[in-house]
Formats: sequence, structure tokens, C-alpha cells
Amino acid sequence: DLTARALPTFAGRTDELAQLGEALSDRSERAIFVISGPGGIGKTRLLQELSVLGRTVPHIRVLEIIDFDLPTYEIPQIIGRTIARQFPTALFAPYLESIYLRQMAEEGGIDPVRLAAQTLDVNRKFVECFNQASADTRIVLRFDTIEKMQGQVSFNRVLDLIFQLNNVVVAFAGRSRSDD
Repeated sequence: DLTARALPTFAGRTDELAQLGEALSDRSERAIFVISGPGGIGKTRLLQELSVLGRTVPHIRVLEIIDFDLPTYEIPQIIGRTIARQFPTALFAPYLESIYLRQMAEEGGIDPVRLAAQTLDVNRKFVECFNQASADTRIVLRFDTIEKMQGQVSFNRVLDLIFQLNNVVVAFAGRSRSDD
């Protein structure tokens, strides 16, 4: 990762980085961290350092940062697609096929009950594919600027999804509500 190597030497935040490092080596089902504070204190930089740290621990895969400052992520389904595209296509093929089928159902004017069932199938397929990918490799998900998530519903959807994933470390970074 050229971006990570181009970063100047990381100074400070050693306690936080040590906690994140312990979570990488831990074999619990999942670890979730929230990095919060005012702008400019190094939240994003800590997320970047997690990638550098991940290269030192065997069987770790650190995925790219999903930054909610980008309007793309206003659509919750894009999060799953972003994660899936960081793996070999064959690994997430059942998930990608279920997305395609859901899109076809939407375009065909499927009734809301069947569409809801199709949506549940998409989510189930994502979880199955992710848990297969994380069977032997601990996956690190990094989310930045979480205060810009579109409402509590979106955040709850992401949390619901995360609690179904195995062998994962999740780091959320963002400003606290009082800093908005």
C-alpha cells in the first residue's frame, strides 16, 4: 500500500494503537472500536496506521477505509459492495448474484413483500460470503467520518450486519455529536 508507506512516522496514540494491535492478534469472534474526538486529533491517521500494523500480524486482511464523507455511502448497499470488491470475485459471487436479482426485481415492479424477502436474501448472502472469507483470515473493517452516516437507521443497519460477521475487527472513527 503506497499510501501507508508514504505516511510520515507515526508519533503518539501509542495506547490506542496497542489496543487495536491486541484486537488484531486476538481470536475472539469480533472486536469493535470507536475512535471519537474533534477534528484534527488524528482519528483518520489512526485508521491508516491500523493498515500498517496489520501487515505485521499473520492472517490479517485490512480492507480500505470506508469514508462516510463520500456521498456514495449514503446508499447502505454500497458498503457491502465495497467490501466484496476487495476479495476475489468468486468468493462473493453468491452475494453479487443476489444483488443482481434484487435489482431485477425492483425494475420489474415486484410486490413489496417479495422485495423485502429479496433484500433479506442479499444480506444473508453477504454474511455467508464474508464469514467464508474470514474463516482463516481476520478481517479489519475501517469506517471514517461516521457522524455523516445518514441517520440512526443507517448506523443500526451497519451494526446489525457487523454483529453477524465472524473473525472481524471493526474501527469506527468520527466526531462526537457535540462537535457537529
